[in-house]
Amino acid sequence: MEGRSGPLGPLFDSRTGQSLGYGVPSDEILRRATAAYKEASIHSMSQESAIELMMYGSRFDPFQPFCQSLARFLTREFGEQVFETDLLTNCGATDGVRTLASQFSRPGDVVFVEELTFAGAKWQLEQAGLRIVPVPLDEDGVLTDELEVIVERELGGKESHALTDCSPFRALFYTIPVYHNPTGYCLSKERAKEVVRIARKHDLLVICDDVYHLLPLTEKKHRRLFAYDSKDDPNYKGHVVSNATFSKIFAPGLRLGWMEAPKRVRDIIAESAHIKSGGAPNHCATGIMASAIQLGLLDDLLLRAKAIYKENASALCDIFDRGLPSCIKYKKPQGGFFIWMKLPESIAAKDISISCLRQNVKVFPGNFFSVHGDFKNYLRIAFSHLPKEKVIKEAEIVVECIRESVESRK
Repeated sequence: MEGRSGPLGPLFDSRTGQSLGYGVPSDEILRRATAAYKEASIHSMSQESAIELMMYGSRFDPFQPFCQSLARFLTREFGEQVFETDLLTNCGATDGVRTLASQFSRPGDVVFVEELTFAGAKWQLEQAGLRIVPVPLDEDGVLTDELEVIVERELGGKESHALTDCSPFRALFYTIPVYHNPTGYCLSKERAKEVVRIARKHDLLVICDDVYHLLPLTEKKHRRLFAYDSKDDPNYKGHVVSNATFSKIFAPGLRLGWMEAPKRVRDIIAESAHIKSGGAPNHCATGIMASAIQLGLLDDLLLRAKAIYKENASALCDIFDRGLPSCIKYKKPQGGFFIWMKLPESIAAKDISISCLRQNVKVFPGNFFSVHGDFKNYLRIAFSHLPKEKVIKEAEIVVECIRESVESRK
């Protein structure tokens, strides 16, 4: 979810739609998704199973053709087996976080998060009444030594609600392990294993926000953290959920996503009040997306999306490499939608954001994503939404604003 007002205006404003601030698909992808949705809808509604899609949908078994098609699609993309029986539907990743937080925690419980995180998830967890505890991270993801110390400090030796089959976790850990928002960092293999070990030791439910995982900008692939919580391990119980969405690879307006989840998590969600009453989330859309996958429309769309975002990221980095002062540091993105830029400590990123906004360019200061409002000399810059020529134009404005700020301090 990219929305909600802040000191620099709404995180996403469809009335303007032009900015380096927004982590949303490009207009070209949305136009292609519109055509794909129309074709898939006709195909889906022409099937004998169409009448089934007009009902609520089973709370235990999502629409089978969708799960089968999605599992095959994800297996191809990830290069390792995804099982249809592990899949649940949601109304997008935001809904997935809400579902998991409401089912596996209660007000006053602890949720661990990276010290920099997606602002929308932070707001959700706060509204759920959870106590947010930040954990440091670096370019290899969350610092697992620090994570364990903080978890033991917060949970060790303290009274907590008794663990039962219906309440099997002591706390949540919300993480963005691959192409992290806002930094673009990726969790290393070694730390992924450590996160699973810590989660098993301390009975944590790890909620992985995997919304950018299918959008690499290089040939390197990163395993889902979910895959490290292997069912083949002798002490396996299931501590990791991969929470994902079609919002970044198809269209946000579809309001459809999926979770890969352990059986004990799936069973508890199936017994939740909103699923018992409402059935499968966005049931009709699952049939349409099943057709989109079967017809190869999602494959085509994803291929084009990756090409657009790679081209945009390259154009943005070219402008920065040529124009930024040497005191400005950033790392070329490996995937996802964002560049994370470090300014000198003497420069407030908020001032740069305001200067850019005066020229109708929006970028976000780092403190917007910080649990405690830190990282005030960092910027998050998105490259997914605009066409390349506008990326270049707005990047030049960002460079100009930064150069003026640096020069004024000499």
